[in-house]
Amino acid sequence: MSTQFTLHGGIDTIGGTIIAVMCEGHRLIFDMGRVHHAKLPAFDAVLLPRSIRDLQHSGNAPQLHGVFQGDEEWDGKTLLALSHNHLDHTGLLPYVQPQIPILVSPDTHHMMTALDLVSDGFRKPLNYEEIPFGQVREFGPFRILLTPVDHDTPGASAMLIETPDMRMVYSGDLRLHGLHPNWTEDFAAMASAFEPDVLWIEGTRSPAVNNDNILKERDIEPALVEGLHTATGAYFTFYPRHPERVHSLLNAVKATSRTLVLTAESAYLFDEFEGPTAGDTFLLLSDDEQTWSPALAQRVKERGWKTISSRELHGRDREFFVQLPYPLLGSLIDIKPAQGSKFFHMNGNPLGPHELAWDNLHRWLQYFGVDFVYTGSTGHGSRSDIHQLISQINPRVVMPIHSLQPQRIGVSHIARILPVLGKAYTQSDLQTAGCPTQAELDAANAD
Repeated sequence: MSTQFTLHGGIDTIGGTIIAVMCEGHRLIFDMGRVHHAKLPAFDAVLLPRSIRDLQHSGNAPQLHGVFQGDEEWDGKTLLALSHNHLDHTGLLPYVQPQIPILVSPDTHHMMTALDLVSDGFRKPLNYEEIPFGQVREFGPFRILLTPVDHDTPGASAMLIETPDMRMVYSGDLRLHGLHPNWTEDFAAMASAFEPDVLWIEGTRSPAVNNDNILKERDIEPALVEGLHTATGAYFTFYPRHPERVHSLLNAVKATSRTLVLTAESAYLFDEFEGPTAGDTFLLLSDDEQTWSPALAQRVKERGWKTISSRELHGRDREFFVQLPYPLLGSLIDIKPAQGSKFFHMNGNPLGPHELAWDNLHRWLQYFGVDFVYTGSTGHGSRSDIHQLISQINPRVVMPIHSLQPQRIGVSHIARILPVLGKAYTQSDLQTAGCPTQAELDAANAD
C-alpha cells in the first residue's frame, strides 16, 4: 500500500495542526491541536463541550476513527506524535484513548508532566512515549525521528518521517531570532540531507516580511531595563511554559533594583527547567495560594520561597516587578497602582486581539491608569526566515500550514501545494505539483 496523508487541521488557522499519514495499515498522526476558528461556534470556560462529539459536530475537531474516547477500540496500528506542548498542538489530547502511545521529546514529556502536577495540564491518563532527539522510532513501515528547533518552549521538535515510498518533514513551530538559532539551522541541514518528498512548514507570520519590527529574544532584557527605569509600578505577563525567559526578568530587576514577584506556577516551572542560580531571588504572589496543588505547595515549602500579597504591594510601587496573569488582574484593586505604572506584555495570555479577553485586559489596565507595553518576542519565524528554510531544505514539494495566509509562503523554484482540508494526498499529487510563479508570489504579498 502506498503512503497517503490527510490534513485534518491547521490549514487556515494558526495552530490546530493535525496530519494523518497512512501506510501499510499503520497510521501516524501529528499533532493533536485545538484552536478557535473565527467562522465556527466556540466553546469557552462557561460553555464547555460535553465530550469529543460536541467538538466534532460543531466543526472543532475532526473525525478520526479509533483515536478518541468512545470510538472503536485502539487496534495497535495508530501512533500519535507531538512537536511541542502548546495548546494549539495538544488541545485535543484529553479526548484521546489513553492506551494510544504518544511520541514526545524528553522536555515535552517533562513539561506535560509538570503541568499536570501544578498548572493547566490535562490531568488525564495519557500514554506518553519519550524518545531522545536523533533516535529513530520504528512503527510498522514508519521510521520517525525528532530533532530540536528553537521555539518559545522547552522540547520543541521537528519531525523527519520515512516510509518505503515517501520521505516527509514536519517543521513544527520554529524561529531563527531566538536564543538557539543553531537548533533550527541544524534541523534545516538535517532535513536537506534527508531529501524529503514533502515539507509541511509553519507560516504563522506570513504577512511579516522580516524581523525588523519585532524584539528578538535577546532584546527583551534591555527593553525591560529601559521600561523599568521609567515606571512607577511595574507588572507583567508571560507564558509560564517558556521558563527560560525568567532569566531576562531576573537580570532586568537586578539592573533596576527591584524584586521579581512570580506566580507559584511560574516559579515551579522555572525551578524544574532552569533552576535558580546563585544570587537569583524572587517572591511568590500569594493571592491564588488557595488554588495551589499539593505538589506546588510542597515545592514552595521545600525551596523556602517567601510570599507577598497584593495588599502588601500597595504603596511600594518602585520596589517590585510583579507577574499578573489575566486571572489575577483583580489584584490591581488591592495594589492600587500609582500614576506612571506599566504593564509589560511578554506573550502571555491573552495573546492578542483574536482572543475575547484581549479587550477586557485593556479595559482593566485603562481603568487603573496602567500603560500597556508590548515587550515580547514571538516564537515564529518571519516570511523571509521561512523562505530561507524552504530553500535550504529543498523538498520536492512544500505545503505551508499553521497560517491564516498560507498563499504568502512559497519560493518560485520549489513546487508548492496549498493543502485542502480532508483531501488524501499521495505521491502522484506530489509528482504533478507545480511551482508558484514569481508573479503569483508577488501578488499574494502585494501589501
